[in-house]
Amino acid sequence: MQGSIEEINEGETKTLCCLVDSNPTPTSTRWFKGSQEILVTNNVNTTYYTIKSVNRYDQGNYTCTAENILGIGSVTIVLIVNYKPVVSRKHDLFEEINEGETKNLCCYVDSNTVITSTRWLNGSQEIFITHNVTETSSPTSTRWFKGGQEISLNATEICYTIKNVSRYDQGIYTCTAENIVGSGSITTVLQVKSNYQLKENAQPLQSVVLGGLLGTIAVLVVGIAILFCKYA
Repeated sequence: MQGSIEEINEGETKTLCCLVDSNPTPTSTRWFKGSQEILVTNNVNTTYYTIKSVNRYDQGNYTCTAENILGIGSVTIVLIVNYKPVVSRKHDLFEEINEGETKNLCCYVDSNTVITSTRWLNGSQEIFITHNVTETSSPTSTRWFKGGQEISLNATEICYTIKNVSRYDQGIYTCTAENIVGSGSITTVLQVKSNYQLKENAQPLQSVVLGGLLGTIAVLVVGIAILFCKYA
């Protein structure tokens, strides 16, 4: 019996097959995942183990053993389960910052296959960045820029930096990553805090004499005050 390495995408169905060449016929054949026994059949030369709706936790080493009166033979199949990127945020869902400060938005990406693309979006609008590759004597280095500003962007952590934040930077930011299986994403709501205040001006009551009559005229200069304006 010869072993193999087999790949499958998460969510699909996988059938592992074990063919036994034995004389006399095996008295039993068994399937193990790691050291745990998962299936036993008797008096067969071919045995199957089917996994429906495979998930990443089904990945591992599957061993088929066959036994007859002369001894035991075995073979191991290495099952690799490819799954779409799992994206998680580095910070809270809602992030607040004051105007003029610098904000780093970061997400983590978990993927067991090569990530083909990563993106940041503000609402539905993609934040376009350029990709510069520099050949060095060691492995190729990759650097990402938005305008002339370098940002961190790699296979496990994707960061987008906003310098001198303004109220127009407020919004919903989405980090997405793709591989050959599919895509994953996570969102962060950025709230930018701004304070605006106009002084309220008032002039006190004044007494004046008009045409020999004493009268009171209230003169009030009305001001508009915005104590705190928070953009939602």
